[in-house]
Amino acid sequence: MVYTPTDQQTFKMLWGTAVRKPTYREYLKVLEDTTFVPERPETEKMETVELGYSYQWQNANIGITTFYNEFDDYLHEVPTPDNKDEYFVNSDNTWRMYGVEMLSEYHFSSQLNFRATVGWLNGKESTEGDLPYLAEWTASFLSDYQWYQSHHVVLSVFYNSDRKDTNDQKYTDDDSDQFTTLNIHAHGQLFKNISYQVGVKNLTDEAIFDPAGDFDDRYNNERTEREFWGKLTYTYRF
Repeated sequence: MVYTPTDQQTFKMLWGTAVRKPTYREYLKVLEDTTFVPERPETEKMETVELGYSYQWQNANIGITTFYNEFDDYLHEVPTPDNKDEYFVNSDNTWRMYGVEMLSEYHFSSQLNFRATVGWLNGKESTEGDLPYLAEWTASFLSDYQWYQSHHVVLSVFYNSDRKDTNDQKYTDDDSDQFTTLNIHAHGQLFKNISYQVGVKNLTDEAIFDPAGDFDDRYNNERTEREFWGKLTYTYRF
């Protein structure tokens, strides 16, 4: 449902439901060195409600959305009874996630634009408390500056607060603390048929590991460390 009392204001209400069938890996995971035979996982179910409001000025806009999500039969990985392998099983508990997100944009001029977001998330399992590996606070800032008509420079900053880590006793090198990353890139047209893109990802060289992906002493990186990249594109027109 969408309601627009004025040209500047918009109210939205959304309700939805969805299902997700197990992936091939979740459904057909081959267990090694164990005689345990797990039950076949069932389909996940989700229900969501969102309420949103936005206001538009001539050179700026702001939007606020609050949401509530409920998950049943959520699939997750657990060890076999003999601890020789892991398999996927549906959770008996209900997962609830609710929060608020805000987005604002400001067009300072035809050449300079700003965009900022902030979000708060509370995720809980009905009997286990806070859900692990999820940041409660997230934020981002992006600025886009156009120069010489066909060139853009973009600066982006991302922030995540601390994440609950259930592996920190077993894997002492886990890094689930808050982090901030900075990225810069530029793109534009060099010649009629040649365009370019260059940039630096994670300029502050922040080492960010995913604690949910730890197996032995290996890590599944959420983001790369400092990375320089570039791209040239030649377009031939017939």
